[in-house]
Amino acid sequence: MSKVREVMTRNIFCVSPFTPITEAAQEMRKSEIGVVCICHNGKFRGLITERVGSLLDKHHPKISPGDEIMQAAKVMLKNGVQELPVVQNGKLFGLPKFDDIARQSPGVVAMLSTKLLTVGHRSKESTFPASAIV
Repeated sequence: MSKVREVMTRNIFCVSPFTPITEAAQEMRKSEIGVVCICHNGKFRGLITERVGSLLDKHHPKISPGDEIMQAAKVMLKNGVQELPVVQNGKLFGLPKFDDIARQSPGVVAMLSTKLLTVGHRSKESTFPASAIV
């Protein structure tokens, strides 16, 4: 089975925790990107997503570069997230999106989606004020 490092996006736009949210949002619009990672001193601190303008803190689910795509899909579906930072020893390596995984392994996603729907899983998204990130 394929590993996360094989499908993750490596060219990631990052901002500091001290970057004003308006500046990050402007850059997202200008660059036509849906997620910005927050990093400080070389360490991953959180995400800003275009979906409802959410700020997701450092407790957002993460995965390691050597984990299998199946594990990434499970974590994404379980937590109701479409972006999953690839982090090792606090350092951000990449960002596979649900679409990347679905293109690579459509059968895995279909199987997990069906399984979660049968058990009545409801996705959730944690949102935090900007002050929770810094």
